[in-house]
Amino acid sequence: MSLGMSLEELLDMAVITDEEHPPEGLAPEETLRSRCEEIFQKGVKLLKERDFLLAAAHFLAVSIICPDHVKTWNNLGIAYFHLGRVSQAKEAFEKALSLEPENTLAKENLSLLNKISQGGGQK
Repeated sequence: MSLGMSLEELLDMAVITDEEHPPEGLAPEETLRSRCEEIFQKGVKLLKERDFLLAAAHFLAVSIICPDHVKTWNNLGIAYFHLGRVSQAKEAFEKALSLEPENTLAKENLSLLNKISQGGGQK
C-alpha cells in the first residue's frame, strides 16, 4: 500500500506563495488548475489500485481547492462507495450532477447506488 501524501501536503500543493510564480504564460488560476489536475490524477491512480481511503483524500483535496472539478466529485463518490460511506457517495454524485447535469457517469453511478441502497444489487 502506498502511503501517498498527507492531506496537509496535498493542500500545500495548492498554495501559491509570494515567492512562487506561475510558469511563464500561465495565470495563477491556471497554475491552481494544473495542481488540481495533478492531485486528481494521483487520486485516479490510487482508485485503480483500490486504495480507496487515499484516493478519497486526494479527491477531497481537489474538491476543496477546485470545487467545480466535476470528475473529482464523481470519483470521490466511487471511493466513498467502496469505503461503505453510501450517504457521502450519494452527495458526491449529486454534487457532480449539480455542476454538470448531463454528466452520464455521475447519472449512472447515482442510479446504481440507489438500486444497491434499495437492495437491488450488490457492492
